[in-house]
Parts: sequence; C-alpha cells; structure tokens
Amino acid sequence: MLVLNDNRGEVMLPFCFGGVWLLNIICVIRKKKSYIVEALTCLFVIILFCGNTSNGDYLAYSRRYYAGGLGDYEFGFSIVGNLCNSLGISYDWFKSLIYIPCLIALYVLCNRYIGELHGFILLYFSILIFYDIVQIRNFVAAVMLLIGISCLIDGKKTRYLIVILVAISFQSVA
Repeated sequence: MLVLNDNRGEVMLPFCFGGVWLLNIICVIRKKKSYIVEALTCLFVIILFCGNTSNGDYLAYSRRYYAGGLGDYEFGFSIVGNLCNSLGISYDWFKSLIYIPCLIALYVLCNRYIGELHGFILLYFSILIFYDIVQIRNFVAAVMLLIGISCLIDGKKTRYLIVILVAISFQSVA
C-alpha cells in the first residue's frame, strides 16, 4: 500500500496537487475535455485518499480498527470495518475499499449531471477534498446523499430511501 507520510511526500504532494489543479484550470479555460487529464486527476485523487496517513483521524481510526473497536461508530461503518478486520484486511486496504467505490460513484455522477469533470475538480480541490480525505464517514455519507438525490431526480423514491439509510448507517449526521 502506498503511504504518503515520509519527507518526500511533504514536497511532492503539494507539487502534484498544484500540477493537477493547474491542468484542470487549463482544460476549463480552453473549454476542452481531456481524458488524459481526467485519468491523471482520478489517479492522483485515489492516491491522495487511499495513501493519506498524516492526520489525527487516521491514527484514531487505525488504532480502533486493529483493536476491533469500531462498534462505537455507526452500524454500517462498524459492520464493514469489523468484517474487513476479521478477514485480515489492513486498515489501509479497508480505507481503499471504502474510498474507491465512492470516488467512482462521484466520478459517474459528475459526468452524468455536470458533463465535465474539470470544473468540478477546480471547485472540489478548493476546499472539500481536504475534509473528505480525513473524514471517511462524512465522505461516504456525502456521496450516498448525492446518489440519493440522483435517485430522486430519476423518480426512484424507494431506492432513494435505501441509499439514505445506507448513508445514515455510515454517518448519523447524514
């Protein structure tokens, strides 16, 4: 698993972050969709989400995960976490199993409703990404909420309720 907490990461991450952001700015200004920039952005975001270990939440969640103590959290998060732990999956891989499907869902929703990822990335990279990287349960709940809104737009009220219940099972604030 890629870990981004050594000294090189302190220099490379801001450089890569700025580079990806700049490439997306160029695409927005030129009003051209670039699949290469999209792919590079998606890869960088996956690395950023899954490899981030330099925050207080990581340490707290990791300790509780390995101690089998995720039962204090919401039902869905606890079930998934304890299942992964019992299967011998490391906390880093558990995070990846949570983040990657949510990131894919976010990508699909952006392409479906916005039509282009570059503008979304500019706004998302401005502030939200810094919260989502650290607060895994909030990120899952936010993505589930967006999926739920998509269900409502499509007139699928029962599916909406199911998705919102899943969101609440990961973060009760949802």
